[in-house]
Amino acid sequence: KGGIEYAKKILITAFGPEAAKKMLDRLMKTLGNETLSFDALQKTDPGQLAKYYAALSDEHLGKDDEAKKLLQEVADSSNEDFAAMARFELAQLYDRTGQPDQAVKLYQQLIAKPAVLVPKAVAMLALAHHYSANNPAEAGKLYAEIKSQYPDTPIAEQADQELALLPGKI
Repeated sequence: KGGIEYAKKILITAFGPEAAKKMLDRLMKTLGNETLSFDALQKTDPGQLAKYYAALSDEHLGKDDEAKKLLQEVADSSNEDFAAMARFELAQLYDRTGQPDQAVKLYQQLIAKPAVLVPKAVAMLALAHHYSANNPAEAGKLYAEIKSQYPDTPIAEQADQELALLPGKI
């Protein structure tokens, strides 16, 4: 019962009382009269989204290890859109906490398999930004590729601006 109350608080905070009630009611209807454990709730889409927001909160509070753990759980979930959001945030967190190899791996996964909420161009721009300080040549290639693949778009303009700021102006 305590797990449901905790989840309810998270859902109310994230979606408001009306939407949270609808989500919980729909879940209870789906599961019938079975006892609903917090573990079961975490595996639902609203549960995954709540976990994602909890990870963002942990990250904001400087609890990077807790944030990484929650983001990895969402990244491993079956909802590809939420998983992609979590991988993207995890990559950025890895970048900020001195784990560049893990960040690159996640950005490359997102480029290879983009999602609605993390399009290929966004992942490419993030990877280019990652490379901009230590590997400007690679960053330049990615920025040029973005401009080529997405001409006349705001992301192409951003890539052009970033390209102009690279050391050595590739």
